Amino acid sequence: MRILLLADPSSAHTIKWACSLADAGLEIGIFGLTEPEPTTYQAYSNISLFSAGFTTTMTRSPLANPAKIQYLRALP
Repeated sequence: MRILLLADPSSAHTIKWACSLADAGLEIGIFGLTEPEPTTYQAYSNISLFSAGFTTTMTRSPLANPAKIQYLRALP
């Protein structure tokens, strides 16, 4: 089974969820607004990382509140 998580890839919660699901044998993808630290997930071949290419400054600006709506705007 393949699952795509829409979340901050650098968040400890996202890492725990993704790694637990990967350990269960699922193929996991994480789509985040910013680039994650690649070393965080390098031990897991089942986890694919995708980014919308936003900078941390862009996602934390007052214009990005609530920032989660940016996930929808990032879709082609």
